[in-house]
Amino acid sequence: MKGRPLMESGDCFHCSLADSCLPQGLNMDGRAVLERHVSHEVGRPRHLLCRTGQPYSGIYIIRTGMVKRYRAMQNERRNFREYIVDFPARGELVGLEAMGTGVFQYSAQVLETSSLCFFSKESIDSLFRIMPTKVRDIIRMSSSLYTNAERRNTPRMPEEKVASFLLEIADKRRWAGMSLRRFTLPMKRREIADYLLIATETLSRVLKALQARGVIRIKRKDVEILDPEALEALARQGLPAPAMATGWRYPEPPHPVSPEST
Repeated sequence: MKGRPLMESGDCFHCSLADSCLPQGLNMDGRAVLERHVSHEVGRPRHLLCRTGQPYSGIYIIRTGMVKRYRAMQNERRNFREYIVDFPARGELVGLEAMGTGVFQYSAQVLETSSLCFFSKESIDSLFRIMPTKVRDIIRMSSSLYTNAERRNTPRMPEEKVASFLLEIADKRRWAGMSLRRFTLPMKRREIADYLLIATETLSRVLKALQARGVIRIKRKDVEILDPEALEALARQGLPAPAMATGWRYPEPPHPVSPEST
């Protein structure tokens, strides 16, 4: 499914993401300028926001929901498969890399019904002329949430990769104001396995083993973390010292979270 998402009513004045998305010191007049240059849209599951090689048309900021960012690559058998880069969620940018190259380097597909802010190429160019420092601040804050690829690309055991992934998704959900311990995985198991660079069968085996040990409970796409300390200890195994010292990737959420998240 291609094309632009459905339009949604919304504004920058009352957005729950404003405290973390908008630069500090941006007054009401500045927010009004931004509001005139952004469109608020809804992306339905499996909707394609952009495709690799497509001319740059603008960038998205995710307000709610989750997206899959990937590139289709040809293997040694000349079959195409997805190389999944990350799963951007609340507060993250999609399409930023295209600002410098003129074309999208990755495809982006909506995984669950998502609320999106879209800044067209023309709007961004206009905003850079009007308020260049503030626009750079927005891009800097949103891009700082990008996944730390070092954790995924470091040679590690499958159990350690899966534990890190579950904590990463839990942290994304927490930052969106949801429960840290109970959440739904919007992606398919094959997509998770491709992202972690392991076989789908290996992923299933690891999830069953974690459930048997009482670390998690999983039913289809619904996950409950029963022993977060054990899961985090497993996730930290095999990490280089700098990655272990930085903790997990999201800052404190800009709003109160569910009591279940503690």
